[in-house]
Amino acid sequence: MLRYFYNTVMKKHLSKKKFALTLLSLLVAIVVVGGILLYNAGFYGLGAFYPVQENDFYASVPYEDYIDYSLVPSATAVDVRNYGASGDNSAIVNSRAINTAIKEVSKRGGGEVLISGGKYTSATINLQSNVTLFIEKDSALVSSRSFFDISTAFIRANNVENVCITGGGKVLGEGDFFVKPPKNTSESEPTAVSDIRLMKEEYWSRIRFGKLGRPKYMMWFEDCKNVTVNNIALENSPDWTLCVEKSDGAVIENLIINNNRRVANTDGIDIMASSNVSVSHTFISTADDGIVLKNPTGNAMSGIRIYDCAVSTRTNAFKIGSETRGDISNVTVSNFYAFSEDVYPGGISGISIESMDGARVSGISITDFKTKNITCPLFVRLGNRNRYLTGSWKGTVANVTISNFTAENAELPSIITGVSNGKNKVIYVENIVLNNFTVSYRECPEVVILPESVPEYATEYPENWDFKDVPAYGLYARHVKGLNISSFAVTPRSQNTRELLFYEDIL
Repeated sequence: MLRYFYNTVMKKHLSKKKFALTLLSLLVAIVVVGGILLYNAGFYGLGAFYPVQENDFYASVPYEDYIDYSLVPSATAVDVRNYGASGDNSAIVNSRAINTAIKEVSKRGGGEVLISGGKYTSATINLQSNVTLFIEKDSALVSSRSFFDISTAFIRANNVENVCITGGGKVLGEGDFFVKPPKNTSESEPTAVSDIRLMKEEYWSRIRFGKLGRPKYMMWFEDCKNVTVNNIALENSPDWTLCVEKSDGAVIENLIINNNRRVANTDGIDIMASSNVSVSHTFISTADDGIVLKNPTGNAMSGIRIYDCAVSTRTNAFKIGSETRGDISNVTVSNFYAFSEDVYPGGISGISIESMDGARVSGISITDFKTKNITCPLFVRLGNRNRYLTGSWKGTVANVTISNFTAENAELPSIITGVSNGKNKVIYVENIVLNNFTVSYRECPEVVILPESVPEYATEYPENWDFKDVPAYGLYARHVKGLNISSFAVTPRSQNTRELLFYEDIL
């Protein structure tokens, strides 16, 4: 066959040597592509699925405290079963029927599309303007496990307005099928000795990273107006769970997010370059950041209100950053509980506020914030990563007030730091107020290895763990203008040898 192909097709154009090289290149390409498919273990059944392990999901999710199960659809709701959808057979992919129902309801001026009577497997669902997707109690939308069925997000809305997802049911992202096994499958118990280096090893060895081609979002609203998500449970996301991007006006409330606590990048709620967003009465259990504000665009975002939320996380409970090209301002957070339970190490930070790419992050007010088993209470970081190449040595973190903060079983001190380039150029964090700030450490032996000087890490990814040990057990502050602290109390471990506060370059 190869000889025929060479004699009839290739002989006129290629020498035998060139033909051999071409054939070899083709075979190598087949092997590489095949290897990638097998390595990623998930493309239409190729490779093995690593099953969910005990303790992967938080066992005590308080569904009844957050979701109103008495909701009923409107009398005019359009049932997707009328378009051929079936919730009785997981092998049926219902996206065509569901998307058709959504389009027709939108064309008629709007209304409800009903998901009822089972679990409906689907490829990507595209929301349209003036449509409410009502997922009834004991019913669910279930993501297809095929990589090729999901286009960026399982549920997506682009350039639409007045959309809502509600009903008391569930959206299931099937995230376990889009990620690799962890290196370490054992359970994670608190170590007898606290050591930041060991914490990082423990964390990274137990995380499941994504296979090539996994969906980016489970639910994604982009360039939208007036988004509502309430009385719904989002579970087992493959990546970011709920993202509101470049949108104006969103209300997220009465929500449960319950993700696999080993799956990397499963942020709970990401608010990106969006304004006038409210998040309230929400419970999140996830492996990655809980509620995150990011701004990778050049447009400013403001008017973000977050209150009455509980977040169980392996990373940061409330975070601003790290993508910070555009300004972020007028942010209020209150009545927030961050915790980590029956996994170790606990979350990386309770509060993390960062500007790394030139943004002015300002006007941040946080009050009544509690943490338990979170390693670092507070991390404020102004750096100069400049990911978007918009200019050099600019950006601000300013006018941040944190009051009535309590941390239990902390492992590390809080850090507030600007950055210096080592050549007499400094960008300062400005006007930070800490009032009624109380921390107690987990009691155990600790290993503290202090460097001769704390590195600047000017362009590194900002994470408090990367600073390792600093010369304070309460607060390490550097390159700060205007630091106002009152009622600041920290109970260290009994073997502690460091100072409560350690300042460098404070103006």
